[in-house]
Amino acid sequence: MNAGTVLVRTVDAATNTLVLETRSGAQRVHVVPAATIRDDHDDALALGEIKPGDAVTYEGTAGAATELHVARGFWAIP
Repeated sequence: MNAGTVLVRTVDAATNTLVLETRSGAQRVHVVPAATIRDDHDDALALGEIKPGDAVTYEGTAGAATELHVARGFWAIP
């Protein structure tokens, strides 16, 4: 699983799930608990630090993201 840059709509840290806005509509992506999450400065982030309006790229297998790169406040959410 590999996606281009997509917009975060919601974050559910309790279930390790992101809802992302893709070209084909909303998509729920499970994030494995041991996922590597980094920001633009290569600093580590926790899933709960990702916010709506951030942009992410992610990689993973079997429907779960294992690596995420986060760009803060990349797009505005109406």
